[in-house]
Amino acid sequence: MNVPDLGFTPTIPVLIRRLAEQWGEREFLVTPDGRLTYAEAERTSRRVAKELLARGYGKSSRIGFVFANTNDWVVMWLAVARIGGVAMPFSTTYRPAELRKALLIGDTHTLVIPTELFGHDLIDFMEDAIPALASADEPVLRLNGVPCLSRVLTTTPSGRAWAGMIDLQPCAGSDHDLISDDYFSALEAQVHPSDPMLVIFTSGTTAEPKGVVHSRGTYVRHAYNIADANDIVGDQRVVGGAPFFWIGGVSHTLGPLMARGNTLLCTPKFDAEGTIDLVEREGATVVSLFPYMAQRVFEQARRTGRDPSSIPLPPPSDVPADRRTAPLGMTETCATYVAGGPRGHVIPEEYRGAQGFPVPMSEYRIADLVTGETLPEGVEGEICVRGYSLMLGMCKRERHEIFDDDGWYHTGDKGYLAGPYIFFTGRAKDLIKTAGANVAPREVEVVLDSHPDVLTSVVVGLDDPQRGEIVGAVVVPSAGATIDPVALVTWANRELSSYKVPRRVVVVGESDVPYLGTGKLDRRTLADRLRDGGVDVSPSQA
Repeated sequence: MNVPDLGFTPTIPVLIRRLAEQWGEREFLVTPDGRLTYAEAERTSRRVAKELLARGYGKSSRIGFVFANTNDWVVMWLAVARIGGVAMPFSTTYRPAELRKALLIGDTHTLVIPTELFGHDLIDFMEDAIPALASADEPVLRLNGVPCLSRVLTTTPSGRAWAGMIDLQPCAGSDHDLISDDYFSALEAQVHPSDPMLVIFTSGTTAEPKGVVHSRGTYVRHAYNIADANDIVGDQRVVGGAPFFWIGGVSHTLGPLMARGNTLLCTPKFDAEGTIDLVEREGATVVSLFPYMAQRVFEQARRTGRDPSSIPLPPPSDVPADRRTAPLGMTETCATYVAGGPRGHVIPEEYRGAQGFPVPMSEYRIADLVTGETLPEGVEGEICVRGYSLMLGMCKRERHEIFDDDGWYHTGDKGYLAGPYIFFTGRAKDLIKTAGANVAPREVEVVLDSHPDVLTSVVVGLDDPQRGEIVGAVVVPSAGATIDPVALVTWANRELSSYKVPRRVVVVGESDVPYLGTGKLDRRTLADRLRDGGVDVSPSQA
């Protein structure tokens, strides 16, 4: 297997020390309420790492955390990685049941949280997620519902006996009395590129989320390799919008940014007005946003009389969209597995519609969707990937459940290879891709079906110009029941992260649900019905 040669050991301890030496007081992260230089990131993560060691954590400790895109997120992630622990960032959009499920799947040892997030009390949230916490009278936990969870730590006082505290602030004082520098250096030296470092939770094709495990070597090598493959330049002040708890935030955004010594400007969660403020105040040179985010920023600028021309998106191009490349990635491949290539590259006419280029040192083949056999160039099938950037595996999944006999990962993406390019033609599986996030239709159906007025539901993806796809639901009411789509979606929003909640709903009778000759649901016809009718539910209603 070919792997990128970086000239240094690809682990976070080595990386963050190198970055502090290279970039020092250059800003690493700027948010509306905080700033963190590369040197501060190294110093603060070292102090927090020592505090974790002093508490008994070490290699392989599985430490989860729930933070917005802030200094706390970066410091916690680096600290866990520096002691050889496994960092488990959880979504800030989770509802209580979703967090509980992820904690179980990840066998999380310790969870670190703020006491408040986006105006919501996370202490009450935790007791909703794990009801047994309310009666726990000591910080060492032994809970049948989440048996692996032994501690919850908060960053400010919680007033609960079940919670300890940890300080993530840069000005928290000296670390010399916690753990000696010699011992800390000795421990960091035992952190190896092969060690598991990161678990990212994403939707699978079932109702259960996937906990995708990546090694330190994979993460660091891929950061530099995709910076090269996507032609990312240095000394930039980059506005980003992807949440760090998704692979698009931690790997596609933070990784290459660190590799080039750039500065990331972001709001704790995406906010169009706040993004414009950052652009204007901080001298942004690059805006890297999902298309729907960029559109909302421009719309907000126009509504409020701001100057949209101050937003440094690439200038308009005369090159048609189907002759421009764009990166494509997924959690299992540590983000990018199709690279954008050189800036300004124009796809030749004979390859019009290509997505982009294979990432160097990764392997690709196109598999027949039925037989799994390798297909020749130009023939559509399922894109399969193998190589250094592939995940180690998934939590609670055996290897044979994930990879085929030759070590290939079947992405669920349809496409073909032609010349130097990869063409992406759609999804081979039911998974819905909305605004960069995966949604498993079955997960949404399980929630909708639990409503007392719902007999059954079918969830499908609908094309959307801004988000790629939106979640749509066809709902059959129980006998004698009447379903109000807005009320149903409002109810579902208490159980599901907002991006999983249907944005269009159509109510049909049981006899109106179409089936194929094979007895399977006719999802294409259902999608057509949702496109042609139904009730649109705005994000504010949901």
